[in-house]
Amino acid sequence: MEQSPIKVSAESWNSWNIVAIDGKFVIKFVAEIRKVLEPLKEQQTPKIALDLTNTTHLDSSAMTLMLNYQNRLKEKQGGLVVFGVNEDIMGIITIVGFDSFVPIYRSRADFERSMTAGRQ
Repeated sequence: MEQSPIKVSAESWNSWNIVAIDGKFVIKFVAEIRKVLEPLKEQQTPKIALDLTNTTHLDSSAMTLMLNYQNRLKEKQGGLVVFGVNEDIMGIITIVGFDSFVPIYRSRADFERSMTAGRQ
């Protein structure tokens, strides 16, 4: 039996919802990712941290999805951040300037440290 090429899971940490995306974050799987994100954005002050530690690919549809959620969450005084980006994906994010719109943290530890220090 073949395994799904993507796994999306969610957990809570403090006031944040951490959504881990394991596999390819590409247009083919955007609907699966939305299934997890949609209920989270309905919270009163929704805060979502995307864990891309085990994400192997990222395309423009993924960046569009993240930017759209960032805008929706900000309207409700929430926010979206990303952490755990590998070097190749970080290169893409930097080239297109995506990191100027969505906060990017190198690791979960960096994210947690920053949130604990009250920077977000």
